[in-house]
Amino acid sequence: MQGLYGYTCGQPNPTWRHAMRTTWQMPQGASVSVSWRHTDAVTLSSLSDNSFLAGTPSVINKKISAYNYIDLAGTVAVGRGLQLRAGVNNLFDKDPPAIAAGILSSFGNGNTYPGVYDTLGRTMFVGATVNF
Repeated sequence: MQGLYGYTCGQPNPTWRHAMRTTWQMPQGASVSVSWRHTDAVTLSSLSDNSFLAGTPSVINKKISAYNYIDLAGTVAVGRGLQLRAGVNNLFDKDPPAIAAGILSSFGNGNTYPGVYDTLGRTMFVGATVNF
């Protein structure tokens, strides 16, 4: 069910989730991109009004707040056959929410939900494309 997570529903299923990216294309083949990734808040499924999801209400992790991540990337052309790129995901190194072990069951990775939140924190990348 949307907006819930936990014992019955498994990993968070936010009502709203999006990624927005904007790119500034500069002369001479350079560009800078900024991405905003948003995941809405979710509530523990046992606190739902739905009787099929009822369970023992937990005082731990009643709600996971909304999460926002900012990513930054850039590319630059060097000569005719070389393009360099680099970037940072989760620029501000926002930690994922810590979830109680009983709530995670088999869905978690340590103490959070992988694929929904950035479990590794800030990550950086570099790469090159060579055309010849």
